[in-house]
Amino acid sequence: MNSSQQPRVIVLGAGIGGLATAAALHAVGIAAHLYEAAADIVPADTGLELGSNANATLRALGVDLNVIGRPARQLEVCGPRGGVIRRMNVADMGVELGAATAGVHRRTLCAALRRAAPNCRVTTGTRAVGFDMPATGGVRVHFADGHHTTGDLLIGADGFDSVVRARVQPARPPITYDQLTWQGTADLRHQRITPGWIGHYWGTGQRFGMIELGGGKVSWWATTTMPAAAAGAWAGTREDVLAHYDGWASEVRAAIEATPRSALVAEPARDRDFGAEWGYGPVTMLGDAAHPMLPGLNHGAAAAIEDAYVLAHSLALQLNGDRDLVAALRHYEHRRIPRTRRLVEESRRLARTGSITNPVLRRGRDIAIGYSPNGLIRRITMDPMRFRVEPLPTVRTGGPARYSGSQGLLR
Repeated sequence: MNSSQQPRVIVLGAGIGGLATAAALHAVGIAAHLYEAAADIVPADTGLELGSNANATLRALGVDLNVIGRPARQLEVCGPRGGVIRRMNVADMGVELGAATAGVHRRTLCAALRRAAPNCRVTTGTRAVGFDMPATGGVRVHFADGHHTTGDLLIGADGFDSVVRARVQPARPPITYDQLTWQGTADLRHQRITPGWIGHYWGTGQRFGMIELGGGKVSWWATTTMPAAAAGAWAGTREDVLAHYDGWASEVRAAIEATPRSALVAEPARDRDFGAEWGYGPVTMLGDAAHPMLPGLNHGAAAAIEDAYVLAHSLALQLNGDRDLVAALRHYEHRRIPRTRRLVEESRRLARTGSITNPVLRRGRDIAIGYSPNGLIRRITMDPMRFRVEPLPTVRTGGPARYSGSQGLLR
C-alpha cells in the first residue's frame, strides 16, 4: 500500500453488519469490498425493532430511521389474550436518549446502507473458506471456487457460522436451547395497531412481539419452548405456528394469518459462549460472527451497527496517527467487548424469563412487570440503548500503514 492509498478492506458478508461496515468506512474515506456467499443479496422479508442506539448511529452515517422507518410511540406489554400488563411511553424515552426507537423493514434498511456506501464493491456468489497472512503483511482470503484475494484488513461480518470465527475461536461450538423463533411481516390493519405502536405478549413458555412499520405493515416475531432437537429440525407451516398461539389475542393471530407462507422465517435459538478474542493480526469480526445473541432483547442488529461504527472510528484514529492497522483493530475490540458481553448476557436472561413454563413463576413475572416502579422499568429498558456516538474523523493522507508485531501463523 503506497502513501496515496487507503487500506484495502475485505469484508465477508453483505448483511446488515457488512453493509453498516461499508457505510461507516465510507464516512471516514475508506472503500470496502464486500464478499457475499449468497448468489443475490435479498434480505429476509422481516422487520426490525431498532433502539435509540441504532437510530443515533445510523443517523451519523446518513441513514435516517425516522424517514425510512416508523418512530415508536408506545409499548404495550400484554398477556396472551391481550390484557395490558404495562404501558410505556417509548417516544418519551427517545427524547431522553436523543433518538427514537423505530421499526423498519430489513430490506429497506439494507438498501439505505448500500446507498450510504456508494464507493463499496459487492461480489456475490463467492463463499470464503479460509484465510492466511503472508509474511509481507496483510491477509489473503481463499474462496470455494479456488481463487483468492488479498487486502490489508479482513473483517468477518459473515454471521453465526462465520469462517473468520471458526479460525479465531475454534473451540466455541454452538449452544442450542429449547426454543424456536419465528419471524414474519404482514399487511395488517387492526384497531389496536396505531402509528408507532409496539406490542409484546408474554405467555407460558411463549412470547410474541409486534411493531407497526407504517403503510399498513407490521413486523412480528414469536418464540415458543420446544426441545432443542425439534427446534433445529422444525419444518412446519404457518398453520402450525397458528396452533401454538391458539386462544391468543386477535391481533396476534391476525398477524400470523396475514403473513405470506413463503415469507415465514423459523430459526432455532442458539448462541455461543462469549469469546474475548475477536481477531489477531489484521483480522477481526463484528455482529453475529463475534457475539451471537438469543432473540428477545432485540439488540443483535443494533450491536452490529454499533460495531461497524466503532471499527471505522478506531481505524480512522490510527490512520491519522501512527497508522498501525493491527493496533486499530485491537483498539476497536477493546472498546466493544465489554458492552457486547453485557448484551449477550442480558439476552440470555430475557430468554430464560420468556420461557418460564411454571404457572406460579409466570404469574410472579407478570406481577413484577406490571407493578415494578416506573423508574426501575425505564432504567432496565433504556440502559441497553445508551451508546455514545462520537463524530467520525476523516482519514488524512499519510505515509504507508504498518502492521505492529508479527503476522504469525494461523492459530
